[in-house]
Amino acid sequence: MTWLSRRWSVTDLCRLLNVSRSAYYVGSRKVIDDSRLKIKVRLRELYSASRGTAGSRTLMHQLREAGIPVGRWKVRRLMKECSLTSRQPGGHRYRICPEESVASPNRVRREFLSHGNRIPLWCGDIGYTFLRPAMVFKLMKRGSRDGQYDRE
Repeated sequence: MTWLSRRWSVTDLCRLLNVSRSAYYVGSRKVIDDSRLKIKVRLRELYSASRGTAGSRTLMHQLREAGIPVGRWKVRRLMKECSLTSRQPGGHRYRICPEESVASPNRVRREFLSHGNRIPLWCGDIGYTFLRPAMVFKLMKRGSRDGQYDRE
């Protein structure tokens, strides 16, 4: 717009572009900060290296290690200017199998006491028999009078 103002008046150009004259003059006097641009470039590099998971604190520490003295709030503003947001990976979801396995059916079905009496159910893991042949796991849920469970 500055090179157009040589030919036409600023008032007419601002009216044509739907910009107030005060906003034009503020923008024309604004000086581009080279150090800020360098920090933005380095910020984008570090952000992409972290695959979008680094936040303002992590990026601040990484910039300081690179020799750029910067605070967390400045990093936060620069991230907002660059439209960078920290995205954390989701948590692990356990697979829910609707049907029972044919190879190894669930015979316990969380009934750790056999047939309602106080005889515990004993079971072992065949995968560990070659390591510890004497290892047997005792799965027992024993209730006490106050409703709490005792540990064995």
